Amino acid sequence: MENTNITKSSKIYAQSLFDIALEKNVVEIFKEQLFQISETIENSADLKVVMANSAVSVGKKSEIITEIFSEKIDNNLLSFLKILIDKNRFSELKAIIKHYCYLMQEKQNIKEVEIICAIEPNNDTKNNIVRILEEKLHRKVTPTWTLDEDIIAGLIFKFDDNVIDTSIKTKIENLAREISR
Repeated sequence: MENTNITKSSKIYAQSLFDIALEKNVVEIFKEQLFQISETIENSADLKVVMANSAVSVGKKSEIITEIFSEKIDNNLLSFLKILIDKNRFSELKAIIKHYCYLMQEKQNIKEVEIICAIEPNNDTKNNIVRILEEKLHRKVTPTWTLDEDIIAGLIFKFDDNVIDTSIKTKIENLAREISR
């Protein structure tokens, strides 16, 4: 779901679903079931084709979704899927799930941060980096560590639409641009 384009309508649908989940106190359950739905669709080429095919009627798509998921997911979530089908928004499901997870993290005051480094830091260093990030962001940080030897040294932080690049590679590139002016 990393490269999923979140449209305005995806955000609206995700917010509506999240509001229902909050009201029913099933936020985590909906998240798990949304991932289950997404995984089921991703693992079935036939299902993906049928759901994307405009020649297949709305009624038939709803019937298929009901047959597959009625025993596996909450009825409110099943109704939500049928609304997406009815409004021709089922193709936005991945974006809706992504934004739902974002809303969930916001509510829980959690920020996912990708931290890119040239070498694997030891646990003490990782803990210190996370602690400093939590202080700066005023949130609980869930880090994802990525190694990229090309950055030479330093760190790159990615969260939301932000990139904070303290890598030596970028500093060298910036210096080279300044010199060549």
